Amino acid sequence: MARLQKFIEQGADGVEPGRTAYAFIQDKLPPPDENLEWKAVPSFNAADEVMRDPGLKELFMKAIEDGYAIVAPPSAD
Repeated sequence: MARLQKFIEQGADGVEPGRTAYAFIQDKLPPPDENLEWKAVPSFNAADEVMRDPGLKELFMKAIEDGYAIVAPPSAD
């Protein structure tokens, strides 16, 4: 059975953090931003995350409905 996965955009050096995405399969994700690639977060557990942050429930529902959900990185203001 497929499970919800977490992906992050990173540069080749692993330092450049980009967006965070949640999807059941990586193929559903939009193309990564320039010079970045989607990397799976193997330690991600949806139940643990939603227990820590109940606000993620809506985001996870969007991933179920649309195939994926994207979160922009916090701005450096």
